[in-house]
Amino acid sequence: MTIAGMVLVNNPGTSPVYWPLDHAEWNGLTPTDWIFPFFLFVVGVSISISLGRRKEQGVTGRTYLQIITRAASIYLLGAAVSIIPFFQFQATDAPDPLKMLVWLVFGAALFFLLLRNYTVAGVLAVAGILGIVAFNLSGFNVVPYNFATWRIAGVLQRISVCYLFASLIFLHMTWRQQLVLSVCLLLVYWALMTLVPVPGCEITSLNDKACNLAAYVDRMIITEPHMWRVAKVYDPEGILSTIPAIVTTISGILTGLWLRARPVSGPEAGDIDAAGVEISDNEFRLSKVAGMFFFGVVLLGLGLV
Repeated sequence: MTIAGMVLVNNPGTSPVYWPLDHAEWNGLTPTDWIFPFFLFVVGVSISISLGRRKEQGVTGRTYLQIITRAASIYLLGAAVSIIPFFQFQATDAPDPLKMLVWLVFGAALFFLLLRNYTVAGVLAVAGILGIVAFNLSGFNVVPYNFATWRIAGVLQRISVCYLFASLIFLHMTWRQQLVLSVCLLLVYWALMTLVPVPGCEITSLNDKACNLAAYVDRMIITEPHMWRVAKVYDPEGILSTIPAIVTTISGILTGLWLRARPVSGPEAGDIDAAGVEISDNEFRLSKVAGMFFFGVVLLGLGLV
């Protein structure tokens, strides 16, 4: 559902688009603004499943190595997606269908690399490079990719960072500690964004895209040439704003733990209710869904407040 939503909001079919398919200009919330947090939420749920048994059996050095390797792979994949096809698409004057073909070849190479089919990935990568060489030999002006404007942050890059920190938090904290940590992180982020003065700004305010600490940190550390070009003065996947994104991932971990947990007391699937009827597995699952709905509404209300 999350991927389908991403495809829809990225390709709405018309311009301008209906408001639910567009991001809020700054403050506010639209259904489109939920898409990326849903990805982080699902990452958290998957952490509770994939690392749950390893946590119970005992964490080893191999577990940390796998977490770091996976986080690095996701980050490098995000970097590769932003760099491919290694030339500036609009500035290169080769026919668009040919440029798109080279882009697709490199994309396929990444896909087979993820499948660990290194032979096919290598052949496709070489084919993509030969395609660029063919552009040059055919007399087209191929403008190389400008690494001075390479975007350091990004969607996959943020997922990798959130996965890394959330996994380590999950391995070394109980669910209660994770909950307390999440609240503390949100309060710290709120304090940083509202109380810390920003150099060059008369007033530090969440209502200003430029005069808040997260935007200032992005401009100072990431620097404007490496930030999202549309935003200009801030990066939506920047450094400081990763703090609440990690909390979103932890919320997925807590949800995953709760969905997998059996009740300490109370009815569960296979028990007999007061009417003498056996409680079905579907009824037990429905109680989980009802709980998710309840806490979802409560947290949404708190967020709006």
